[in-house]
Amino acid sequence: MITTSEDFKIAIKSTVRRIKIKVEVLWANLILDSSISISALNENRIFWRSQLYDNAVLSDHKWAHLHSGLKCDGTFYPCPSASEANSNQMGYFSSTFCNPSAIFTGSNIPVLDLEFLYSRRILGIVVAGDTQYNEYPVEFNLKFFSGVTEIFNFDVINNTSIKWYKNFVDYNLINIDRVRLTLTKWSKINSVAKITEFANVYEEEYDGDDVVSCKILEQSELDDNTIPCGNVISKEIELSLQNIFSLFNGNKIYDPYSFDNPDSYLKDYVIKNRRITIFLGIDLPNGSTEYVRMGVYWSDDWAVTNTNTFISTVAKDSMDRLRKINLTFPLVENVSVYDLCSQLLTQLKTEVGMSSFKYIISESLKSYIIPYASFKDKNYMSALKAVVSVCQGKCYMDRYDTLIVTI
Repeated sequence: MITTSEDFKIAIKSTVRRIKIKVEVLWANLILDSSISISALNENRIFWRSQLYDNAVLSDHKWAHLHSGLKCDGTFYPCPSASEANSNQMGYFSSTFCNPSAIFTGSNIPVLDLEFLYSRRILGIVVAGDTQYNEYPVEFNLKFFSGVTEIFNFDVINNTSIKWYKNFVDYNLINIDRVRLTLTKWSKINSVAKITEFANVYEEEYDGDDVVSCKILEQSELDDNTIPCGNVISKEIELSLQNIFSLFNGNKIYDPYSFDNPDSYLKDYVIKNRRITIFLGIDLPNGSTEYVRMGVYWSDDWAVTNTNTFISTVAKDSMDRLRKINLTFPLVENVSVYDLCSQLLTQLKTEVGMSSFKYIISESLKSYIIPYASFKDKNYMSALKAVVSVCQGKCYMDRYDTLIVTI
């Protein structure tokens, strides 16, 4: 259900209306970059490094540790094991804790290094605390290195956000192969540091004349032409952005997305698998614009030439990612549609490594029992389609990139 204001509902039904489009592109997306690594000082015995750059900020549970006011009341969970880490977000816990003034001092200071096998331009940095404990770093320092040379130093004080982000495009941080995060003050006294995300990310927003065109297609794939049995709903967009000029440090950069443009700060990021979020908006009577989210998509290759005034791509939702991943699943007997879907998607998160993949399965599917089920040389999309066909159900990605399995 999409929530909108009453003014939006009136405006969208008007005979004369002006529709607007807004596009957010996550250009730097480290979950798809295998050349990233994390090292740390004062880390907890259990520490899942890759979770710090998997684009998943929300902690799955309140993970138990001895400085947390641990209670046996069902609200705390044991820290995830190696086999559980792909489906349970934890990140970094420090082995040391701050003092009664919430300050980390001396040898107790937590330090994290974000390291790149290949040096790159830093477009933005995100640092996130723990959403379950509602804790975050209040004061910290970022150092940017090229080799052993410190290029830039940035201090943050009086932070009040669990998820902190800074756009570094204007700082011209090029040839960076390491970023060091040093935590000096925490949001809660006598507590260990808890970091769920420390990564190089960069997102740009486009609207108005920057969006040349955007076509949105939503379609169902049916087993036959009459009965909607086993619906799989997939979404696709065709997007074009203007490539005439972009502003950088107050100056115009022409052909900002061209691969051979040495002045472009994005030329190395115009590649496949960029996350694109689409918003549809309409002007309201009070002069403002209200937007609603249309969905999250993942780009294919971008068409970029020096002769065109725009770049373009075709992007599909995460259902297409499931279509590209094959699976083998052993024979199970007398399993409900709910449990079988849960087992398939748990395998997707743990064995394939899509730890940030989100899904919701309707409780109503527990009443449908499958006598025998097994999959071999099928992809996850076709397997889910076969399972939900038992109850004439459907599966689709919602507008927040969560898989919904329901009737």
